[in-house]
This record gives sequence, structure tokens and C-alpha cells, in this order.
Amino acid sequence: FFFFFGNRPFHRSPRALPRRMGAQQSIVPSTMDEATVKKVALAAAVVAVAGTAIYIASRQSQSTANPATGKSAAASSTAPAASSASSASKSSRPAGRNPSNNSSTSSTARPGAAATNPEQQEALKFKTLGNEAFRDKSFDKAIECYTKALELSPVKDKSAAVYYCNRAACYLNLNKFDKVIEDCTAALELDSQYIKAFNRRAKAYDAIGQKQKAVYDYSAICFIEKFRMPSSVATLDHKLKELGREVAERIVQSRSPTMPSRTVMSVYFEGFSDDLSLTEKESVSTLNGLIKKNPDDGVLFFRRSVALLRAARYDESFQDVEDACEKLEKVTDQNENRDEQLQCLWQARALRATYLHLRGQDDLALQAFDEMLQEKPNMVNAILKRCTVLTDLNRNDEVLAQLNRAAELAPDNCDVFYHRGQYYFSNKTDGDDVRPDDLAKAEKDFQKACDLKAKSFSPYVQLAVTKYKLGQKDKALELFDQVLQDFSSVPDVFVYAAQLYIDMGNTDRASELLSKALELDPKLAMAYFYQAVLCTAEQGDERQKMANSEKLLKKAIEADERFEGGYQQLAQLCLQRGELDEAVAYYDKCLPLVRSLEDVAVISACREAALAQKFVLKNYPSLPMPPRM
Repeated sequence: FFFFFGNRPFHRSPRALPRRMGAQQSIVPSTMDEATVKKVALAAAVVAVAGTAIYIASRQSQSTANPATGKSAAASSTAPAASSASSASKSSRPAGRNPSNNSSTSSTARPGAAATNPEQQEALKFKTLGNEAFRDKSFDKAIECYTKALELSPVKDKSAAVYYCNRAACYLNLNKFDKVIEDCTAALELDSQYIKAFNRRAKAYDAIGQKQKAVYDYSAICFIEKFRMPSSVATLDHKLKELGREVAERIVQSRSPTMPSRTVMSVYFEGFSDDLSLTEKESVSTLNGLIKKNPDDGVLFFRRSVALLRAARYDESFQDVEDACEKLEKVTDQNENRDEQLQCLWQARALRATYLHLRGQDDLALQAFDEMLQEKPNMVNAILKRCTVLTDLNRNDEVLAQLNRAAELAPDNCDVFYHRGQYYFSNKTDGDDVRPDDLAKAEKDFQKACDLKAKSFSPYVQLAVTKYKLGQKDKALELFDQVLQDFSSVPDVFVYAAQLYIDMGNTDRASELLSKALELDPKLAMAYFYQAVLCTAEQGDERQKMANSEKLLKKAIEADERFEGGYQQLAQLCLQRGELDEAVAYYDKCLPLVRSLEDVAVISACREAALAQKFVLKNYPSLPMPPRM
């Protein structure tokens, strides 16, 4: 849950999925350096379908794999099997298979073996003619030759599988994708480990928009190769991301707006100190009584909305602020306390727009903030929150100018400098790393926010983390110690401190801090989440560590039923144990809770990977099993 260490700080994307530790080049994005990942990573199955081996394979392949080509290292996807006996045997044999230990690769069974009767000899002649026609790009003629070879084959064996697959290569070049699928399927019925057939059928499925079936075939290739071929792993990863993005777009467009987890909500509002001081602290029960007597008083509805916000009853708070806006819009010149009501209306509209953003209704939120700023262009709180919406809409080029304007309007507002510091802290213009000069700017702005006596712990914590990233380890630890003293009653601070010590490899201190956080708040989901992370760093039996981690993650989602990070990590634990149905079920629970398109795409890709693994194991039981924990 790396709000401070992650690729995207919490203030810029309040609805972002908590970041996990994993491989930057694969489906799950990285949040820590590789050495720390090895110590405490929960996400051992970086691409879900690949099991525990895929992370190593994908890291080794970065300099050689080309996910855009879609080609397996084992075979070309369009060239037919070679005409000579030796090359034909090699071309149809998957990488990593041992002929001496696998009867399916024996010389009598594999294509290109010595013909034992005249019909087989005649079939091989037509195959050779077909190969020559293919090289001349005479695909129709090649099809005729391979068809004749099939007609002459007395037994439909692995030799016939090659004829089908070679004919499929011709159809692929002619864009006759249904024929490609038909012939590759026939080939696979004769040889269930024929990589070229899977590869060509996958390309055909991809071409006609059946991306899920394409992923299933690319997954089968990786199973056959035992995830040892970097280019095949890279292709699978690339196709999973494509499919995940496509599925995510459908999900985001069709789902109903909902609030994110209490964990995300509380952290978001922690970055806006004005929001929790909009009204005097009042109990919800007291305001219930006042509203019962005055059901048309919009100010009372707004005050109750803020009280519900403080109580983390966000859905009810949103409904109240909606009602408050509707009632306060009716204010006229004849109303008593008109000025107070109008001031309350502006605050209510800002809070309503905030909730729209948090519910994933970014277009409506942006429209609401724009309308407010047209009438009150100097409303700093609205400017800052509008920046969070722009960030989620990937309109980052507008954000800095707006933050600079807010700094000119309110040079004594600590929130302004905190949020501008966050912008610099996460401005990864050079690949995956923040430029040192941007980190220096972030440090300066965080320091300014602290000097302005920020009431929230966030600027102080973020300043400590920035110093840590700048290599000022001692100063970072000293500042964190001070924050722990100044905010000793705030459990979240202990969790963020634990993150720092996890990154340093000091798991004992991290464990101590997490225990303290849970003493302060036994329902703090983040604390259970990081205790689960620490379980993976302990010595001992892997299965037992995973069981302990599972118990803690279940406590996290019991504490916060919308805590999406807990569901995702439980899914990955299930994948590592080969519990595919359970993994898919957890992903199904996670998806409605994830807001940004980017993060929905990540989870969708992982879910599709699990479904692909399930499909391959069910339909091709003879393929090698992936590694399990």
C-alpha cells in the first residue's frame, strides 16, 4: 500500500489501487528495488499464469524479447516446417523438450521421419513441393500441395499435424483466419504440444478480435516451454496487458459509481486539511435531531455531511451533501443568514465534487470544479482537488501550472505546497525514476508545508521519505522519529514508518511499528496488509508462511471490506498454490473496488491469466505443470 513509496502518490490518485511489490516490466508494477522485492514480496507470481518462474524469465528477457512481434523463440509463426528430415524434426519440437524422455518426439512419430510406405513417401514429396511454393509466396499452390499430402497420409499422426499446420501458415498469409483456426485445431488434436500450431492459431484469434482465446494459446506455449523462453513469456505478458486493458475499458464504462475503501478515503482527506475543519465537531445524533425539526435547512445537512465524513460514513455523507446542495441552491435575497448560507453552498459544492471524483465520476467532478472556478476563480481548495482529477484523466501537463497559480494565490496555505511537492515527487519523466532535481523541488515544497505548521501528518511523512530517496537516510529516520512523537495517537503514521523500515530491510522494527498501529486501531487494514508482507520475509516453510500471510490478509478485508489490495494479494497467494477458482473469485471481488482504468487493467490482466491457466490445464492435461508453492 505504497502511498509514499509507490509509483503514484495517494494525493494524485486517491482511487489508485495500493501498489504491490513485483516486477516493473510485467503485469504487476514495481514499488521497491529488486533486492527488497526478493525479501518481502507477496507477488511471487508476477504474471499470474506463469507461476513462480515467470518473474526471473521476464527479467532475463528484457534485452532480447520483443513483445510487439508476437513470435515465439521456438518457431516462426508463418513459415512452414522445413523440408528436410532433420530440420523438420527440429522445427516442430518445442524448446525445452527432451526427445529421449518424451515419446511424442520420437523419430517414428515426428514429421520428417523416414517414410515406411509409398503413400507416406508421396505425401512427403507433396509437402516438399508445398514448402517450395510457400517460399515463392505461391500460397494457393502450397495449399493444394499440403492438402494432397493430407489426402495421401494413411494415418493421421504427427506428420499430418505438420501438413495441417503448414497449410494454416498459408491461410494466415492470405488472412483466412477461420481456416487457420480450423487447421491448427486439427494439428493440435494430433500433437497437443505443437508450438507452431498454438502460435499460428493465437495470431488468427488475435486478428479476429478473440483476444482471450489468443491468450489461452500463448499461455499453452509457455507451459510447453516451461516458461524458459523469454520471448514467449514477453509475448504472453504483452497480450495479457492488451486483453486486460480491453476488459478494463468495458468494466469502467458499465459499472455503477461506488466509494473506494475507507483506507483510501481517509488517506485522501488527510491531504486536505481544510475539509475536516469545515465545521465545528458535532455528533451525528445531535444533527439528526436538528434536521428532524428543520428538514429544509441545507446548512444542517451540510454540517451532518461533514460529521459523517469524520465518522468515515462516506456514502451517507455523500447523500447529505447532495441534499445540502439542492436545498442551498434555493437561497434568495430574502433568506435570513443569506451570506452564511452562500458560503456553506460553496463548501458543499466543493465536497460534492470531491465525492464525485472519489466515486470514479471524473468527468462530472471536473465539470463541477470548472463551474465553481468560473464563479470563484481563487478558490484554492477547488483548484487543488481539480488537479487530482486532471491527474486521473492523464492531463498532467495542466497540473503544474494550476499548482503554481494556487501557490501565488495562497502563499501561506500548507496544502498547496504539499500537493505541489507530491507532483514533483511522482514526476517520472525519465523512465521509472524521478529526476534528482524534481526530488529536490519536492523536498523544498514539503519543507515549506511543514514550516507552515501543517496539521496533517502527511507533509512530515512525505518530507522524511523524500530525504530517504535523496540518500539522506539519517535525516529521514530522525524526522520519522519526530513524526511518531508528534502524531503518537495516529495509527497510520506507524504504518508509513513501517514501510520505510521494510524498504531498509529492518523487518524487526517494521513489525514493532505495525503492532503499535494495531494497538491504536485494531481495524486498520493497512497494518494487517504489511504484517502479511513481513510473513514472506521470515525464515521457515514456504507453505506455512503463505498460510500465515493469508490469515492476515483476511483480517485486512474483515477490517475494511472494500480494501482492494487485500483481495488482490489473496488472489495471488491462491495462484501460487494453484487454486485457480479461488484466485478468480478474489479478483472478481477486487475489480469493482478498483477505480482508475490503469489499475482495473492490471487486475483484469491477472484475472485473465488465471482463467488462461485454468483453461490450458483443463483442455491440455498432458502439458507440463507450472511450479507451485
